[in-house]
Amino acid sequence: MKSKTSSSIPSNLLNKSVIIGTDDPIHILKIRFAKGEISKEDYQEMKRLLKDE
Repeated sequence: MKSKTSSSIPSNLLNKSVIIGTDDPIHILKIRFAKGEISKEDYQEMKRLLKDE
């Protein structure tokens, strides 16, 4: 049986939360904000919406 190594995972997926095993929406949101993928306003709005669930 062949084991999966980081070399068998596409480089564009290496930083995805699925790979590191977390699916917490707030954690994912924090990562996206830290990477600059979303603005401060978007971060705050999405965080508020998630906490209202």
